[in-house]
Amino acid sequence: YVDLPAAETPQALATDILGLPLSGCEPKSGYGIKVYALDLDGKPEWGCLNVLTVTAPPAVYKGTISKKELEYDEARASIPAYNISQNKRGLVHIWGRNDMTTTQRMGIWWQVKNPAGAVVETYSTWEALPYTGAGSAHEFIGGRFTFDKSGTYKIDVALYMNPDNPVIVARYTGTLCTVAAVGEYTLTVSVATPAVGWVSKSPDKPKYSAGEKVTLTAYLDSWAVGYYVFDHWTVNGVTKTVNPITITMDGNKNVVCYFRAI
Repeated sequence: YVDLPAAETPQALATDILGLPLSGCEPKSGYGIKVYALDLDGKPEWGCLNVLTVTAPPAVYKGTISKKELEYDEARASIPAYNISQNKRGLVHIWGRNDMTTTQRMGIWWQVKNPAGAVVETYSTWEALPYTGAGSAHEFIGGRFTFDKSGTYKIDVALYMNPDNPVIVARYTGTLCTVAAVGEYTLTVSVATPAVGWVSKSPDKPKYSAGEKVTLTAYLDSWAVGYYVFDHWTVNGVTKTVNPITITMDGNKNVVCYFRAI
């Protein structure tokens, strides 16, 4: 029973009462409040019914970027990685963990920039079925790109949930890796006396990158065939007897080819 103030209409009083918060209600529609004003004899003079809909609060999505790795050629390192050789091919691996109590579909986005600030990779996707269970992680793998510049590469990563209305649940912005400039080395090849042949280089270049492989093959001149044969090489003073020979360019190389008479 409500004592109706003279200055307040029944309708205004009903609005005040209906504005009170509802507690303990499950999310659904159809809740109603009836308000009656009674005369002195206890008989209702008026009444109103207002049907309300109680909605659930928005879900709070939770996730973590649990692991970050950089693959380059046949090696792997945790992100941030350091001293990657220039001209290696990179591949980013990111793990997203579902910190919810229910299965969730997770998505990922990342962008990699080289030391000059140019974008070398932008990758995004949502995981396919089956989606990630509570407390589990999903691995996202991007595409390959080349570390063609020395310096620091940057990456910006965002982990998403709720594909109908995407929510960022975790983020990493920082260093992907540092790339070390490669050295350039020279390969000098000569034929010792008797100079009855020649040597091919594959590839044949003025300078070679660190770790590059070069194949050397010794050939006799046509007139010397039957009179001379290949004998050995010296590679920076070390004797090698196989022909052809493969040289790994980890410094400047001086190679001498030797033939001998039969």
